[in-house]
Amino acid sequence: MQNSKKKLLTLLSVPFLALSLGGLSSCGQSGGPVDTDGLNVNVETKGITINMWTGFGAAVNTTLSELLEEFQSLTQITVNYETKGGYTNLQTAINLSATNLSTLPQLANGYPDHFAGYISSNIQLRLDGIIANDANRNIQEPGAYTNSLGETVTTLPHLDYNGFYSDYKTENQNLEFKADGTGYVLGLPFNKSTEVMVYNKQLIDWCASEAGQAKLTEWSIGAIAVPTTWAEVKSVGLNLRALLNHTDGTRTIFKNYLGSDGVIYGSSTMPTGVTIVFDGHNITDMAQFRPFSYDSTENLFTTLIRQFGGTLTQIDTTKTGKGYVNFNDDSNRQVTLDAMDMLKDLWDNQVIGIASTPWEDSTGFCSAAFKAGKSIMNVGSSAGLTNITGAFDVGVAPIPFKDAEHKFVLSQGTNLALFQVDMNDPQREAKLVAAWKLMVFLTQVENGAFAAGSGYYPTGDAAANSEAYQEWLNNTAGQSATDKANKAAGKLNNEVYNGADAHWTKFVDPGFRGSSDIRAQAGLAAGYIFNNTYGSIQAMLDAIYTVLVDYKR
Repeated sequence: MQNSKKKLLTLLSVPFLALSLGGLSSCGQSGGPVDTDGLNVNVETKGITINMWTGFGAAVNTTLSELLEEFQSLTQITVNYETKGGYTNLQTAINLSATNLSTLPQLANGYPDHFAGYISSNIQLRLDGIIANDANRNIQEPGAYTNSLGETVTTLPHLDYNGFYSDYKTENQNLEFKADGTGYVLGLPFNKSTEVMVYNKQLIDWCASEAGQAKLTEWSIGAIAVPTTWAEVKSVGLNLRALLNHTDGTRTIFKNYLGSDGVIYGSSTMPTGVTIVFDGHNITDMAQFRPFSYDSTENLFTTLIRQFGGTLTQIDTTKTGKGYVNFNDDSNRQVTLDAMDMLKDLWDNQVIGIASTPWEDSTGFCSAAFKAGKSIMNVGSSAGLTNITGAFDVGVAPIPFKDAEHKFVLSQGTNLALFQVDMNDPQREAKLVAAWKLMVFLTQVENGAFAAGSGYYPTGDAAANSEAYQEWLNNTAGQSATDKANKAAGKLNNEVYNGADAHWTKFVDPGFRGSSDIRAQAGLAAGYIFNNTYGSIQAMLDAIYTVLVDYKR
């Protein structure tokens, strides 16, 4: 990607602010209406300066900075970009600016529950009006830039709102509601990811090979392949435990090394022509081994409830507009109990592990255990694959599902929001339209270049089918282990999660003030079950509901 240097990009790092605030009232500010209906999309924006904040880290900022420079060359709008070094810091910074609109950014990214607080503070703008009016915008811009294909670009295309993947649109229309219960559009999808299951490819592939199958039969061990359902997670997990427990009379595979010839070796030095299929030397006790692991216990709880037919929360779209916890209500209780019973069964059979059990991983993730061979399959974010690569060949697959009718996977990542500008600012309209142009730029075709450089998923078909993204996705020359994993996840997203024939649903629970509290409590459920904290699953659910009493309907 070629970068024009006609304008300078301001990239600042802001230290952590040790303060967490909820939504604040912007009383005393002249913020104007929260709608964008009357904005003149053809107001002059050349020479305007806008502020954009994100919670991105260094790796993503490199790619984003290049795109912002291209946008500045195309529009001659200056973008002062600040990274807050994490989404909690970003949320805090925006909340601190809520009572002084002159310090707010015009554009920032965030999660739905963060948006809920901004909406209640009247600082986030509804986008319905400007989306409808965008078709009237003059797309010829005053500048030009050279894109990654060497093409000179002089126009900023109109927004194709219907071109976004429907699941991504839903989460931005489930935050604030009209009288008829339909949602306003509060954001545009930007950096999107989901969960995927990674697995030790060299071990699983060997088990599926002719030589591997012969050995499994000889050792009286059942089939080992990439599982698709939770029932298969259990059966494959039990077979993996049997495999690692296999002994040649002198050595077990755990504590030692399995060669491609089916021989257990006491060191990593293999005979000529033999490769290491599995490195088990880090496992000194089979109590440390869990064939399957899950990074986010919040996501595990929420996804299981969806896959078993229930929901974590609900929102009253027509009366109160408020959100409520409902996974232990009469309508969802049995579904939740069934899901948690299955989870307990996986634990009792020593199939599943989480970061705190049995590995006590201070990072909060299972990546270290996975790379050490203490886990063979792990579910985590598609945006975090760099953390699990490097120890052996890694495969990427969909997460397990309950059955073919309940294939749910979380939609993750953030959306872009447009924020209030003081009515007394003479450049108010120009700043808002300039920020809108940047939103369009980052979420349409150029989102393909952003996805290619960051490891996130494209926001829609235009980005997914863009030359920049397709060139990255299909270029296998000189790729690192992380590149391979990211590209495998990208193809999985395109062909499976977004594939009409695969019948997957990407979902996100509605964001509202307090929804993050509910998720946090739900995330404790797995640990409570594994440690038998409350004696029974129902007692555990009741205990969580006691903490969440303010969110009960």
